[in-house]
Amino acid sequence: MIRIRSSMVIPPYGHYTIYCQNSKFIFAQFLSYSKSEKPSNVKTKYAVNKLNKYFSNKEIFFDDGSVEHIVSETEGENALNIGNLVLLEQVLNGEAGHKCYIDKIHIYQKSCYIWVKKFIENYTQWNESMIKERAKKLARIYYEDILKRDIEQS
Repeated sequence: MIRIRSSMVIPPYGHYTIYCQNSKFIFAQFLSYSKSEKPSNVKTKYAVNKLNKYFSNKEIFFDDGSVEHIVSETEGENALNIGNLVLLEQVLNGEAGHKCYIDKIHIYQKSCYIWVKKFIENYTQWNESMIKERAKKLARIYYEDILKRDIEQS
């Protein structure tokens, strides 16, 4: 708790919580990643790595990972959204290419990343309508579990 001169007690993340609600919207709606150069790529790749680190319960980024588009990025703008992304080993990402999700599952099963394993457990099917919903879930995890924990530790 934080004490102000008036002895009023304020929870330490009062303003932060309001900011995060707005940021969750921004995260879910606007973070995207494309194989072509885009200014948002660095932020998105960082967020994807932080999410992978969170699901792996490790304090390191994996250096063999690359951003995988679950629905091929050739399918349109929605396919670039963070809800359609996962970190995958570079070799497996190349193998997955532009295949459909059902064919990619067999490749994803070879992954050592816990996040990928959890993803295929939770999603036996994948289509564009699921992208926005997953983006919202990832935003909640990122701001409520990852970012808040990082701030508390600093």
